[in-house]
Amino acid sequence: AVFDFAGGNSSGGAATDATIVNFGLIDSTGSFSGLGASNGLYNVRIENFGIIAPNQQDNFILTTSNQVNADIFNSGTIIAGLTNLPGSGTTIINNSGTIRLRTLDIGAELGSILVNTGDLTVGDGGATTFVVGGTAADVVKNEGRIDTGLSLNAGDNVITNSGVITGSVFVSGGADSVQNQAGGT
Repeated sequence: AVFDFAGGNSSGGAATDATIVNFGLIDSTGSFSGLGASNGLYNVRIENFGIIAPNQQDNFILTTSNQVNADIFNSGTIIAGLTNLPGSGTTIINNSGTIRLRTLDIGAELGSILVNTGDLTVGDGGATTFVVGGTAADVVKNEGRIDTGLSLNAGDNVITNSGVITGSVFVSGGADSVQNQAGGT
């Protein structure tokens, strides 16, 4: 089963916010397989200081176009499958811990911000797997290790790296800026 944040309703009911703050363990014991968001939530926020480890083939968090903002603040460990955050507002991922995902789509309509001072691995960590941005301006600031590529689409994207990015970096369709600062590889 998926723990589902549900707000409003699919026919346009009142929007609500949902927040999870985890200091312990959320895992796949029993029937838990992931966190979901549906039916008109306005803001989805996850603050993780512990461990979130649902079944790796299932979702960590899935938002739909009904969601406006999706924020993940992680200083613990997240190990999951598909993570899809394409809301109609902004997506912010701030990672100072460890995140290992099968896929990561941060293509929010109003742009995404990824700040990484920890370890982020997507897919097998190879050059053929990417953190995928959307058509708005996306910002990536890396001072840690990103074991995957970055593919940021249209918009005035900014990538600032003083850590390690092991995969390829692609930007397109805007006045993009890629800065590999001292110590960055």
